[in-house]
Amino acid sequence: MMHQSARIKPDTMQEHNHSNQIHITEQQKAEFDRDGFVIVPSVLDEISLNQTRSRFEPLFNGEFETGVQPDEWNWRRGRDDPA
Repeated sequence: MMHQSARIKPDTMQEHNHSNQIHITEQQKAEFDRDGFVIVPSVLDEISLNQTRSRFEPLFNGEFETGVQPDEWNWRRGRDDPA
């Protein structure tokens, strides 16, 4: 399995060791306090990671599964600079 990392916002960080929660170390908490994000390795399994990656291109092309555009959509292909 590949080693992957994800950025986790504070409302999703947990300091419990339950199967559906993420345990962060004191060092990771300090990194979050300093940087505003923390990288937590292996948050997604390879199948979930691939499913997530497969959704990026359609979303950035304005293709939403629901057919409904979000209230806020801050970047659009062909309109905004991708850099």
